[in-house]
Amino acid sequence: MTRSWQSAVVLAGLFMLASCSHQPDQAAQEPGFYGWQMTAKVAINTPDNAGTGYASFSATPALFELSISGPFGTAQTRAKCTQFQCSVSSSNEDERIHPIVDGRINMLPDLPLPIAYLPQWLMGDISEQTPTSMGWQAEINQWQTLSERTVPRALTLSYDDEYRIKILITSWRPLSAAETL
Repeated sequence: MTRSWQSAVVLAGLFMLASCSHQPDQAAQEPGFYGWQMTAKVAINTPDNAGTGYASFSATPALFELSISGPFGTAQTRAKCTQFQCSVSSSNEDERIHPIVDGRINMLPDLPLPIAYLPQWLMGDISEQTPTSMGWQAEINQWQTLSERTVPRALTLSYDDEYRIKILITSWRPLSAAETL
């Protein structure tokens, strides 16, 4: 696997997991809240590579859709996740199905991605950091108010000091009932 492909897989995997959770985030429990849509700038550092990109995604309790690309729209990856599996396709139309097992997905050897915690972290709830978060840590660096909700502006996800992902959320909005159909 090439270094750029490995970084793209890690980056896409983290974002596609943003709503593949078995545990609904706090906002999803509010009456009239059907899901959310978010855009972000991302930077990833791995032992072998570093890169930046852009992501847009929407999350509902049942489905998550993601589009992520590198600078200038290069190397686009799309993902569609349910509670049990994620279908990932690239701009060259290569598609892979990844099962979700025990609340995690293993797209790379020795790198379990924490499905059960990522949605809360992206919404600003980092209180759920336990050993079961599979070695990942989240740190919120800045807060902002978007669409009358306080959400992180900048957060950092790290795994064993080898993988570091910085996320700068540029927009967030709740989804209406009609948008979740």
